[in-house]
Amino acid sequence: MRYITVYLLFISFTALYGQTIPVPCNNTPFLISSDTTGTSTLYTIKIDSATGAAYSVPFPNTSGRKINGIGYRLQDKSIYGCTGAGKLVRIDGTGKGEILAQLTISALAGDVSPDGKYLVLARLNELVLIDLESGFYEETKIPYTYRNYKVTLASLDVAFNPSTGILYGFDAGKKKMVIIDPKTGAVDFDRYPTVDIKAGFAALYFDSYGNLWGSALPDLYRLNTFTGQIESKIPVLIHADGGRLDGCSCPGAFNFQKTAWPDTISHCSALDYIFSISNRTGETQTGIDLEDWIPDGVLIEKVVKNPFGGQLTSGPGTNHLLLNDLSIPEGIDSVIIRVKFDYLPTGEYKNQAVIKNVKINSAQPTNLVSDNPVTHFIFDSTSFFVKDLVKTLKPIDLYLCNDTTFVVDATV
Repeated sequence: MRYITVYLLFISFTALYGQTIPVPCNNTPFLISSDTTGTSTLYTIKIDSATGAAYSVPFPNTSGRKINGIGYRLQDKSIYGCTGAGKLVRIDGTGKGEILAQLTISALAGDVSPDGKYLVLARLNELVLIDLESGFYEETKIPYTYRNYKVTLASLDVAFNPSTGILYGFDAGKKKMVIIDPKTGAVDFDRYPTVDIKAGFAALYFDSYGNLWGSALPDLYRLNTFTGQIESKIPVLIHADGGRLDGCSCPGAFNFQKTAWPDTISHCSALDYIFSISNRTGETQTGIDLEDWIPDGVLIEKVVKNPFGGQLTSGPGTNHLLLNDLSIPEGIDSVIIRVKFDYLPTGEYKNQAVIKNVKINSAQPTNLVSDNPVTHFIFDSTSFFVKDLVKTLKPIDLYLCNDTTFVVDATV
């Protein structure tokens, strides 16, 4: 049985001295639950790979403070948020919190901008940008507008897409996703349809490939930012005790996914393997190798897309893909190959690719196996399913004269 652990932080409010210990950034969310007494309790969420069920394990300690509006700042690998009393807090990798400043406001919703400059707090009628770079934590207040009229927004949390910089919320009254312009305060209420979520999402956060996640107890939902619809959900039990839940994430510095499309095919078919790479390390990754041993009986037909250069050492006509010396800039892009086969026994076929020589946080080069984004588990293999091809031939009456021929073409 295999589990996913979502890391959460124990927060104690003591002054920090010396160098700040970084909060690990490994594509996991951080969730804080605060009950009606103001006590914050932290939980580890685990997903049972056998059943797909999720459950929470409470952290043994509590913080004693109500914290909301949290966001992860990649630039110093810290989490920022504010207390119910409007105190700005920075949390390090040990879970200790340092009170940085007294703000004029408090907020339930917030996130750190991808450039690390602001903690953006979302209130009922405005955004408040807290400057994290100057050291003085100045506040800039920007009222919400819709079609040039001032409006209110009942979003319990907000989240920046780490790649595009777009700020998303979910209006609990209109029951729909919204986009907020953090420079002007303009709110786009028209882009997305309503969805059946009664009280909105208490926590919103992105993963490294642009999937937006929301927590509406007792479930975690994956949202599509193109359609505004719910793609999937995981039931999970978090004891919020009638209080509040808040969350944020660090989508990881470097991530590697592999998708099969389509993932269900018949004999004598072809499919595409899509190797998606997200680089948020702050530098172009050079000297990277990508390797994939494809299941026996399947051959590479061609490389459809490769934006990273390098040398194709092994590929078409074999079941072994090897791309050497790739150069991967910051951002998200993908390598796509097309594979084909004539006949495979009906069933499921799995494998994983590996990407080599990745440098994260100036550490020694490391290798990463691919993850299948179709599932909720991490670092699992990518699969496709071969189904039987069933064709029914209509009966016909066929009359042939002597010495004549008839050709039957069974091409599919």
